[in-house]
Amino acid sequence: MPTTKQVNYKPVVHFDKIRQFESILRLKMSKICIENRILNIFLK
Repeated sequence: MPTTKQVNYKPVVHFDKIRQFESILRLKMSKICIENRILNIFLK
């Protein structure tokens, strides 16, 4: 766990990590959506 001093010292790096995590989450969500659509097409 980083201390508050480290977070305050490098807020940009911390923010970049959060944005990177968000983008990865979005990619995974979109992939799941696409897979669900493909499954639905095959099931119909």
